[in-house]
Amino acid sequence: MSEQPEGDGPDETLGESFHEFDAKVAKRKLKRTRSAARMADLRQKFVDRCLSYVGVPYSRKYHLDPKSEHFNAARYLDC
Repeated sequence: MSEQPEGDGPDETLGESFHEFDAKVAKRKLKRTRSAARMADLRQKFVDRCLSYVGVPYSRKYHLDPKSEHFNAARYLDC
């Protein structure tokens, strides 16, 4: 049996392999991080979309009476 641990290269130790892996993971995380401005923009888009549904009735079952203002509404929030 060989005394060398398994790895990418014949002289690579487990510790060296881990450090290489850790560096690759850190690099991927760095690419995925978003700037504060981008996050604020995304948050604002989400809030604007939520506010666009204000006034839309939740469910048809709560508006079965033909006298209800939301009877046969074009859109309900529960699909």
